[in-house]
Amino acid sequence: LNAPKANAKAFVDGWFYPGDVARLDASGALQVIGRTDDILSFGGLKLNAALIDMIFKLTPGVQDAICLKNPKTGARNEIMGYVVFEPLTDRAACVRAIRENYQRELKLPCFLGNIHAIDKIPRTAEGKLMRAFCQNMVLERAEGLSDAFEP
Repeated sequence: LNAPKANAKAFVDGWFYPGDVARLDASGALQVIGRTDDILSFGGLKLNAALIDMIFKLTPGVQDAICLKNPKTGARNEIMGYVVFEPLTDRAACVRAIRENYQRELKLPCFLGNIHAIDKIPRTAEGKLMRAFCQNMVLERAEGLSDAFEP
């Protein structure tokens, strides 16, 4: 509403582009796995993923982080994350601290699910986090199609 730039981006040649990222699963069904922006959608609840990333990154021992909505079919409404830990960090203690910070700062009805260690957070050449790439990686691992992380 009253956002000409956003409207021009969302409506092109009579088509509406809502910013959702989807794929066809093994059975041929369309599965929405994420968005092209930093909004995580849980029904009527919209969360700014960049804010959650920042809460992760402000935790001592975290070098870099990305959060995403669990894209697995039938998964509960949960946020999961990938974290690059600083060297010599007690990872279990760091994950506990991330969870405590999440609960204290956000007080959200969305459950914080698994937090995985990763060597490098995937980014575009411009430095933008690649959430949809991570969501697709989760789905491929769940389907046994991939066991490696290759940004």
